[in-house]
Amino acid sequence: LWVVPGGEALEDVTEELYIQRRIARDSGDNAWLYMYANAVAQIEGDYDLIIFDVAPGSLVLQAQAMTAGDMVIVPSRSDESSRKGLRTIARRFVEAKPYNPGLSLIGIVLFGITSSGTKVTANIRADLEKDVRGSAPVLESVIRYVESVAVRCRQMGLVPAELAREPGIDASTATSAKRLAGDYRSLATEILTIIAQLHQADAA
Repeated sequence: LWVVPGGEALEDVTEELYIQRRIARDSGDNAWLYMYANAVAQIEGDYDLIIFDVAPGSLVLQAQAMTAGDMVIVPSRSDESSRKGLRTIARRFVEAKPYNPGLSLIGIVLFGITSSGTKVTANIRADLEKDVRGSAPVLESVIRYVESVAVRCRQMGLVPAELAREPGIDASTATSAKRLAGDYRSLATEILTIIAQLHQADAA
């Protein structure tokens, strides 16, 4: 597992991409869209899976990721601001398709959900699917939000599964971390299953 953080230099890259995007409006040259794609092409044979974790507010970075990738997964909360962001990403997905015809929107992940009520969750799912006009399902796996675990994970630089095994963590936080880690395992399994099914369909 390799993790490559963006770092402060990513701000410079983002600024340059916005400049290239403005130039492309006049020139019609959309080569700027393929920076990520060209980089990935050089290394993709060395990895089973490459994931871009893209900031929700960055148009140019989302455009880069959607041009380079083959599948899109969108995390979303239930509040109106998050739903508005989901609709924006859906629009950008449509805009990216001409430059990457094989791109698929494979699902939306309910993220940071504080209520475990079945009816509440079902209503949230229905609202999100309506927002994208049924173009993608809301995945079955749900990532709960646990404030105590979120705070300790950030403080200690750990993911929930690591925090749950950390010596000295109080029993309540450890239990919550273990449950949250289970959420992420379920989500990873569901996503990998979908990817395998899509690959099998493509090979058929």
